[in-house]
Amino acid sequence: MRRAVVLLLAMVAAALGGATQPEPHEAPAPDPLARWSEALAALDPAKPGAYFELGERIADRADHPLHTQTARTLFVLAFELDRTARQSQGWAASACLALADLESLSRDRQWLLAVARAMDRSGGTAPAAIEPQPPLQTSFLAATALGLARSGEGDQARRLLARDDVRGLLGSYERLLSPLGYAGGLTALEARLRDWPCRECGNQRFVKKASGGQTTARLCGTCGGNPGPTLTPEQRAAHLRFESLLLRGIHRSWSAQIIADTGVPLRDLDPEQLAPTFRVDPAKRYWRSGEWTDQP
Repeated sequence: MRRAVVLLLAMVAAALGGATQPEPHEAPAPDPLARWSEALAALDPAKPGAYFELGERIADRADHPLHTQTARTLFVLAFELDRTARQSQGWAASACLALADLESLSRDRQWLLAVARAMDRSGGTAPAAIEPQPPLQTSFLAATALGLARSGEGDQARRLLARDDVRGLLGSYERLLSPLGYAGGLTALEARLRDWPCRECGNQRFVKKASGGQTTARLCGTCGGNPGPTLTPEQRAAHLRFESLLLRGIHRSWSAQIIADTGVPLRDLDPEQLAPTFRVDPAKRYWRSGEWTDQP
């Protein structure tokens, strides 16, 4: 009995002793940017090239998501510091190319490459100076020609395409006619126009037939009452999107057409949109205590 009591007391003491032992302290996770902290803190906004070069070094040795994120931030800051400098040294275009290398989506890469080309030509000037806009009247007539082609009004569309200014404008952006269903560009568009107006009803949508002294009307058997080429929903959307570009719609720069794609909203080649796109605050260009700040 005594032995059982002693054993029970020993077990209770062991349990109490185990409950009072402190849990082992977990070591803090290593800082992924520790090896870059000194170089980051040494960056000088007067030297955008240093931001770009450090971004390249981090991107080349990236083995953590935070490395890639930091490299992107450095490229964006290099872009902003160079384009807003009194005299650009060409780092803005290089930063766009570096950002494009880090992108997985084709449309994002195309946009960045287009911005790089624009910055390379303009030396960092405003978007309006990137590429002159065509006259609004010419753009309107070109959009009208596309609308007429879509509705089967071939004669009227051909008259507009016979104008040198309209033909020249559509010819300049001929590759964008392919998503509209005209794989051969302007030549294919004109070939399709020869099929319209409807040869049976002349785009009246119905035909009349006299029989037994009475005249009856029936739906046109050729166009089915809906003259014009048969378009898929994607082709119709492409038509309307291209017309929006021609009319300038919500786009501030004609250069935005360069990066047109199938169904994806077009993005303007405005340099000021690059930093917000990557959620980078250009004012926070100093690395202090493990984060970006606007305080030197």
